[in-house]
Amino acid sequence: MKPTVDQLNALFVMGRQNQVVVEFLSAWRMKELEQLPYATNNVEVQRGRVQVLTELQKLLDTRS
Repeated sequence: MKPTVDQLNALFVMGRQNQVVVEFLSAWRMKELEQLPYATNNVEVQRGRVQVLTELQKLLDTRS
């Protein structure tokens, strides 16, 4: 699903105003990445979760 321009702007503002959200997503992504090599069930679901978290982090992180 592709966000609208208004939705992208709202996400960008949220990330800019609250870096805690970006830090939380970054920490969650790292935890998922660290667990990925040991995943035995639902590996594709876990990979998808990492991908979504990566995309959200990139979208919200205004420092990059």
